[in-house]
Amino acid sequence: MYRRERVIVRDIATDPLWAEVKDLALVHDLRACWSEPIIGAGGKVLGSLAMYYKEPRGPGEHELRSISWAARLAGLAIERRAAEEQLRKRETDLRDLLNAVPDLMFRMDREGRYVEYHVPNPAELAVPPEQFMGRTVREVLSPERAEQCMRAIAQVLATGVTQSYEYQVSNDLGLRYWEVRATRCTEEQVLLLVRNVTTRRTAERKLRENEQRLSLLVQQSPLGVIVWDLDFRVAEWNAAAAQIFGWGVDDALGKPSQFICPESVRPQVDEVWQALKQNRGGSRSTNANMTREGKTIFCEWYNAPLVDGDGKVFAIASIVDDVTDQRDAQQRQQLMMAELDHRVKNNLAAVISLAEQSGRATTTFSEFRESFLGRVRALSRLHNALAATRWQGANLGTLVRQTLEAFGQDATSQAVVEGPLVVLPPRAAQAMGMALNELCTNAIKYGALSIPGGRIEARWALRPPRMEIEPHRSMETEPPRPRLELCWTEWGGPVVIPPSRRGFGTELIEGAISYELGGRVVLRFEPEGLTCRIDIEMPPDAEFDRRDVRAGAFDDQRS
Repeated sequence: MYRRERVIVRDIATDPLWAEVKDLALVHDLRACWSEPIIGAGGKVLGSLAMYYKEPRGPGEHELRSISWAARLAGLAIERRAAEEQLRKRETDLRDLLNAVPDLMFRMDREGRYVEYHVPNPAELAVPPEQFMGRTVREVLSPERAEQCMRAIAQVLATGVTQSYEYQVSNDLGLRYWEVRATRCTEEQVLLLVRNVTTRRTAERKLRENEQRLSLLVQQSPLGVIVWDLDFRVAEWNAAAAQIFGWGVDDALGKPSQFICPESVRPQVDEVWQALKQNRGGSRSTNANMTREGKTIFCEWYNAPLVDGDGKVFAIASIVDDVTDQRDAQQRQQLMMAELDHRVKNNLAAVISLAEQSGRATTTFSEFRESFLGRVRALSRLHNALAATRWQGANLGTLVRQTLEAFGQDATSQAVVEGPLVVLPPRAAQAMGMALNELCTNAIKYGALSIPGGRIEARWALRPPRMEIEPHRSMETEPPRPRLELCWTEWGGPVVIPPSRRGFGTELIEGAISYELGGRVVLRFEPEGLTCRIDIEMPPDAEFDRRDVRAGAFDDQRS
């Protein structure tokens, strides 16, 4: 068999080829065996045809030809059986394959006639396929679709290149999309594969709509939207990001993060970046950034990794908001709260001091009440004047007039108020206001405003700075500032008798001007009326017109 040769054994009992197995044959009275190899068309040995005899013998010429022919017939039979089995298997496989294919298949000739079909679900067709077999597409389809199909058939048969087209149908089943692929199967026939792509087209349409909506939201968003690739370079950059950082879309694309991240925050940013790349969740942070012009701004960042279907990070998305104004506002608010706390404490201390000093300067509760409430009301008026400017300062002329108005119409009509525009900062305004209140109070009780004919003049002027230099100050680092000179003059009232002792009012005036403002107060108690001269150096944050600074002294302009 191995050598593809005929084997003739005339006596099994004596032939050495059967020496080891002869007993198996002799038990059944088998004494001779003529074996012919069965060879297939390709030369492969398919088997062996063996003839057994019950007596020792050899074949004749006729018998040898019969065995040879029988082996050939056996080979043909074996190969045919194998071919039939293979064909059946291929048919079964093809049938299983067709049953697994959801596509509709139509074999058509050159004229567009339906020759054969495969339709897994006939319900998908408006007409059962057996009703249009043997008919042409022009008889079955609409003119537009028939023409589209015929063009594809002609092109395929002419070039052999597969053609594709799509169409849509709207009927009781709704709107459906179909994809057709035409391929040549013979010189005269074409195979059409028709696939229902409604689900895919619907999903694609929804995806496009979602992408358009997302793109619109991103572009119209007041927040910056940035997408970074894994090299930490800009992959997407919306209009709001351009407005925040000053870099246009074309300028920003492809740039590394360093172009908006200053050196000081890069360690923090790199730590967040590594966590995002490893998909350890999103992050929120606030840090300093740079604009295109080099300006430092503060931004709040919301970052999240973008992952694919396998959970692998392929990009990082960031939403950024410029919170510089909010941050500055918070700092201003904190400063204002600290300033408010400071002012409240100072005011409480001032009220306590007024109460203590008023108590020492009076002998009865009625006197204390009048003195104390008057000074508290003066303090309140000062607060109102400062609040009107959000504690930026108070106009000196307004302070004088409001102080006079608080004591009635007569006080205002009996006074002359004159001087250039000067806006004192809160601390100086408070000290000057308390001094003016004491002067008015004294004038109402004992001075020019205590009788109808009395008169008051409140004049002030801006004078050049003093040339002498105080020991603690250098002219190079802190040049001398102009002086404010205010003169309060009374006449026409009762004869003035100089006081025998210093009262709290005098101490308050001198303390407010000397201690709070570092100025000088000169009080002169002359018989015709009180004169008070206040001389202070203008505070650094005071507002005035330098053209009003003039040398000289007040003229006596009493009327």
